[in-house]
Amino acid sequence: MAEMSAEKSHPVPKEMQEFSKVHAPIGSGYSLGITCLTPRMKEREWSTERKAINRRRLMENRVNKKAPLFAEDLIREEIAKKPEYFEGLSAHDEAHERVLKEMEEIYEHWKKNLGKLFVYE
Repeated sequence: MAEMSAEKSHPVPKEMQEFSKVHAPIGSGYSLGITCLTPRMKEREWSTERKAINRRRLMENRVNKKAPLFAEDLIREEIAKKPEYFEGLSAHDEAHERVLKEMEEIYEHWKKNLGKLFVYE
């Protein structure tokens, strides 16, 4: 297996073309995959307060549609079951941040090694 980073909208580098002709000719069962190297777009982050407001609103709308007579009790029960969730906290926030950091490190690695061919045996 081999990989190389190249700038977006540029032709496949000559080194990669030559490598694929020798090691992955047509019919060999191997292929040449291309991934564009683009920086990650910044996500729009919601504040904890905004998440809490939105989560409560959506839950209240669902409950009011399905059981308007018992809505107040059901809403109270739902909030009591998952208080952190309805306060805007998420269990996956740390994992999400870790994944984004790893993606940023991978991008920086390929950006630094632009045009270098890596061959793995």
